[in-house]
Amino acid sequence: MFNATHNLPPDHQPTQPQASSVLDQVLNLANLIKSKDLYTYQHQLSVAQHAAAIADVLKLPNDDIFNIWCGALLHDLGKLNVPNTLLNKRTKLTDEEFYTVKQHANHGRVIAHMLRLPEVITDIISQHHERLDGSGYPYALIGEQISLPVRIVCVADVYQAISHRRPYRSALGDEFALAELEKGADQLFDAKVIWGLKQALAKKAFITQFSIKYIKKLAE
Repeated sequence: MFNATHNLPPDHQPTQPQASSVLDQVLNLANLIKSKDLYTYQHQLSVAQHAAAIADVLKLPNDDIFNIWCGALLHDLGKLNVPNTLLNKRTKLTDEEFYTVKQHANHGRVIAHMLRLPEVITDIISQHHERLDGSGYPYALIGEQISLPVRIVCVADVYQAISHRRPYRSALGDEFALAELEKGADQLFDAKVIWGLKQALAKKAFITQFSIKYIKKLAE
């Protein structure tokens, strides 16, 4: 259990440290997650690579690619405070269990604020389950209230979760995942980001290049 106070002021703005120190902190936290639950770590790393690839396709600057990758690698940071019995449950969660799991977005925000992670990374951690129509959580943000970096990680997260194996089901594949995203284009998910994902997926090697080694070079 990662202990942190929930009484931080809502307008708390962390200072912006150097990229190299941010990356060191991010990788240390990722390793902490890895030691708790390997599946969550592997999921986050895959989401980070896909999100960075989308950002590159959309021609975002390197600073944005760096922050998006770091935020995606920690987007489930709050699951440090969720019991592994729930994270790895092989049957459907009860309503009470699902509520507990959903709290990872709030747990992650608190941890990120306490550690003074950059705001864009904190937003990704706390808002990656938001949806354009306001149906997401924990804040029910709508439209432009959701930043582009968060929108990118939302799409990468959903794609990875659907296409790959989950503790409670087998992988459903790329085609099914893309079809589900397309159903929610410009209602749940940013259509431009979905387009970016499809462009990135056309070249699998393009996605895997966004490794830890590559991001370390961006931080130099």
